[in-house]
Amino acid sequence: MLYRALFESHVPTRMIHTRLLTVLLTASCALTAVAQDGSAETKPKQETTQKIRWPNDEARVICVVAGTKHTVGQMIDYVEKQHWPGLRKFLELPAGRLYFKSPLIAHWVRQYADIQALRLEAREREMEQDKIDELLSESLKIGFAMWSERYWAERAKQGITAEPTQQTINNLLTRFQNEFGLETELGGWLAALVPPVPVDNENVIRSYYTDNARFFGGRVTISHILLRHRDPRTGELLIGRDRREHLRKLNRVRAQLEEDGSNFEEVARLVSEDPQTASEGGMMRNIERFDPKLPAALCRAAWKLTDGEMFGPFESAFGTHFIKRLSYKHTSYALYTDIIKPKIAATMRKHLQEDLLFLSRDKFKIELKY
Repeated sequence: MLYRALFESHVPTRMIHTRLLTVLLTASCALTAVAQDGSAETKPKQETTQKIRWPNDEARVICVVAGTKHTVGQMIDYVEKQHWPGLRKFLELPAGRLYFKSPLIAHWVRQYADIQALRLEAREREMEQDKIDELLSESLKIGFAMWSERYWAERAKQGITAEPTQQTINNLLTRFQNEFGLETELGGWLAALVPPVPVDNENVIRSYYTDNARFFGGRVTISHILLRHRDPRTGELLIGRDRREHLRKLNRVRAQLEEDGSNFEEVARLVSEDPQTASEGGMMRNIERFDPKLPAALCRAAWKLTDGEMFGPFESAFGTHFIKRLSYKHTSYALYTDIIKPKIAATMRKHLQEDLLFLSRDKFKIELKY
């Protein structure tokens, strides 16, 4: 949801979080400046992304799920119906149009596509809609409780400790649902499709812990090459000249890497477009199996490798990745007792939900167009 999840929605539509959008846009512009190579060109600049012009591009296809094309307008209608009453009117305002210049729309597209696939999965299983609605509502309550706890903790750090009024709480709920409604709904669908693992199911719990003991206290270190295939400001897929350049870089990396990965760190220093890790040969340390700070695709790949193995290319919301696993270490140990069983059950459920999400993307042939 960054993914976390960004991740990854609630001010009355009138109280939109324009300050957040301004920060996002400012930071995005800074990233773009860093990414540019500084070379001057006399030719007219070619368009490298397909920016949405609302409402002119309402019929533009943003994703394909199970062979069905979904448009910008359909996604906006869905968000308006499920999470943000009045969204269309809001998007007519200057503050609303800022959304199409921020990364939020790209996040929405990914979440919307995943939701459509999971809805199809639920239909195949003939699940009861009342039960699904109950779990979606519960997911919203849990998500808001966690979000508001962080919100008030941050306010307390700023010295603001006044007791909130009911109106303030209502406004915060609206803001949360508006901005994070799709992300929360996605979690609700996964909760509906993958129910909790019973803690008292001794055979299942013990077997999972035995097979995956390293998940509990283990960390891996990798070297990592990132090639961006999206606009750093908006998250849109690159097109035209920039897309062709991305593919050329991809092929160069393939050609430069030795089969045994002996020069992986050197190549990472030269070509990786991750400014935080490139100078260290792409080093990323202490990655947990379900690391909340990293995309699930990267964690899954890193933990499937053995030390010294390479994998790639594969994609996440950040771009195209190549990785080489360097080492594994166990930082803490937990004996199998009744105390740890709830954690094992929760981890197992998270694992099953993650597997379902990735399988549904393949099963229903999700193709992102934005």
